[in-house]
Amino acid sequence: MKPGRKVGLILIVLGLIFGAVNAVMIVSAGKYLPKLTAAVPALLLLGLAMMLFPGEAEGKEASEKVSLLWKGAAMKDRAAWILSSAAGLAVGLYVVFRVL
Repeated sequence: MKPGRKVGLILIVLGLIFGAVNAVMIVSAGKYLPKLTAAVPALLLLGLAMMLFPGEAEGKEASEKVSLLWKGAAMKDRAAWILSSAAGLAVGLYVVFRVL
């Protein structure tokens, strides 16, 4: 498995955990953490983008250093990562300011 896919999987799992924690807080205490709410879609979309566009970096060195993952990625992979992060953050901020 490419290091980009590993990072993507970790980000998706973190997004799901943060979303579950926030949902439990809303149901049990009636409160939520706005920063956590905004981070969930950003983590999920970035994780999905990294799963779909894992970059070209392979090997032990790339999994140890994230900078090698970025440097070894093609421009389309980098663009997908940046756009998905921006879209996820925009969705998260929209939910915080308009829905909740």
